[in-house]
Amino acid sequence: MNSANISIVHVVNSLAYAGAELFVARLACLQSKLGADVNVIVLGEANSSIINDLLENDVKVIILNNEKLVGIICFNSLIRALAKLEARIIHAHLFPSQYYVSLIKLFNSKDRHYVTTEHSTSNRRRDYLFFRLLEKFIYSNFDIVYCISGPVQDALVEWVPNIQQSTIVIENGIDLNSIVLSKPTDIATIPGLRIPFALCVGRLAPEKGQQFAIMAMKHHPDLDLLLIGDGVEKKNLLSLASELGVENRIYFLPTRPDVYSFMKACSVYIQPSLWEGFGLAALEAIACGAKVVCSDVPGMKDLLVPLGASSFECADPDDLARKIEAALLVETLYSLHNFPDRYSMSTTAINYIKSYSSLMDNHCELS
Repeated sequence: MNSANISIVHVVNSLAYAGAELFVARLACLQSKLGADVNVIVLGEANSSIINDLLENDVKVIILNNEKLVGIICFNSLIRALAKLEARIIHAHLFPSQYYVSLIKLFNSKDRHYVTTEHSTSNRRRDYLFFRLLEKFIYSNFDIVYCISGPVQDALVEWVPNIQQSTIVIENGIDLNSIVLSKPTDIATIPGLRIPFALCVGRLAPEKGQQFAIMAMKHHPDLDLLLIGDGVEKKNLLSLASELGVENRIYFLPTRPDVYSFMKACSVYIQPSLWEGFGLAALEAIACGAKVVCSDVPGMKDLLVPLGASSFECADPDDLARKIEAALLVETLYSLHNFPDRYSMSTTAINYIKSYSSLMDNHCELS
């Protein structure tokens, strides 16, 4: 594996301290440390701290600052940005970046390899037949479609069976070094928050299931709930908490970079998502030593339960409340001393580099 011969462009919608976007930033930094020449093109906006981290790791960043991510203006700006780069690997993440990169390949595939990573077992496009037909074409354009877990691969192949032979599973990883360096937060800095408290980290959106965590608090009058994340669902979550009479025990913080400190301080970590490709935040919580309760959805239950998490029936706040009560009574099973190496972000970065190298070698043999 000679990383020095690999040039990569990651294309992503935005860069924020959340989910797939943060994963892309960490992946780019580690690939650069491995010797690859790495660029990141951001269609929209990017957090300044994440940009600084990328630059400090010799990752070149192009911010296109499109106000609307879906449309011809955004597509054209990406075409122009890619035309200025010499990279051999073009790696797309998330919709609409995946669509744009797939279409660009139709006009400029010479000496370049186009790949994408599928980050979830489901999305709202899969509710419509039109998108099944469209995505058979979109995904088939990629040389490789990486999937972050086996359940993600299964769900994608069921959705677009024609791409089965081009899919590869490379599991997500977490930043173990940052977890080692983090210290439990002093909750006194959050006015009113009490111990014990439950924690949930993620974008505030219906599919992330924070509404079920709030409902479960009705059964735990001595437990506070801290939600860290931004999103369109915040107003509805506030209304729900007020309706249930638990508003004085529900706390919100915006997306922030120090979530590991909160994971190390919480009494129990909750991941109540309606679907997940991997359950990265919950895996990070386990590595931080937290007791974890997750919904029993594919891609998350399969990963987390063997590592000591407990699962509840998806969208059932009563079952969630019971599992929270049980979790508060047990000790954690994992620490960083015995955490599986396969889930290290370094392992993930190496596996991607190996796959890129194999793709380019096979292309040379066929040329």
